[in-house]
Amino acid sequence: MFRVMLFFFLMIRRPPRSTLFPYTTLFRSQSSLTEDIIGYLRKPAHSYSTFRPGPLHRLDRNTSGIISFGKTVQGAQQFSRLISLRHIDKYYITVLDGILPVNQYWSDPLERDSSSQITRKAEGFSGNIAELEIFPLDSRNNRTFAAVRLLTGITHQIRCQCALHGYPLTGDRKYGKSVRSPGYLLHAILIRFPESSELLPGKSITAPLQSSQWKRLGKLYPYPSIDRRIDAFFLDKL
Repeated sequence: MFRVMLFFFLMIRRPPRSTLFPYTTLFRSQSSLTEDIIGYLRKPAHSYSTFRPGPLHRLDRNTSGIISFGKTVQGAQQFSRLISLRHIDKYYITVLDGILPVNQYWSDPLERDSSSQITRKAEGFSGNIAELEIFPLDSRNNRTFAAVRLLTGITHQIRCQCALHGYPLTGDRKYGKSVRSPGYLLHAILIRFPESSELLPGKSITAPLQSSQWKRLGKLYPYPSIDRRIDAFFLDKL
């Protein structure tokens, strides 16, 4: 597990399909990443207080990459404040169905259907405005490898907005009805702090793709071409 230890908070690379919170069914009991982090931080070498850590922002269950946990009340409050003010840049990489021709900015009113657990476009004046910027890095075979800068944080936002604009995540059966397998790729690759931040001013934290994810990308896009495109896009953001 990739991790960055800081005095106020902890950043880790979350593997895909891991759960943030425990759950129990009739036949299975599943521990969670949050429980693992709590156990880790309660070890004497990492114990700073009786504060119970929790995730400071969300990642969908099948989304991999950087996720942050507060280690202290002060760290959690400072990080959450930067998120609410949109002072932290969050970047993702993904593969889309269709050819996205140019960089785009999307703004859509979204709402969450609690019964179906689906995020959808809101009608009228309801919902919350979801914003993101999307950048095509490579396109071939009717698929686009893209980077996404997330400007707001709504559940399933990237998946929903990409489907709304005609570019569903490849393999995402819930949004856009993409039937390609083996499921979608969505990875939180970089978090960047502003120069004015008290937490890591001007610094960036990155989470590399896992070997299985690189192998999957390699079947769609030639290596090292795709690796170079990722480096070129993120070079000025590090």
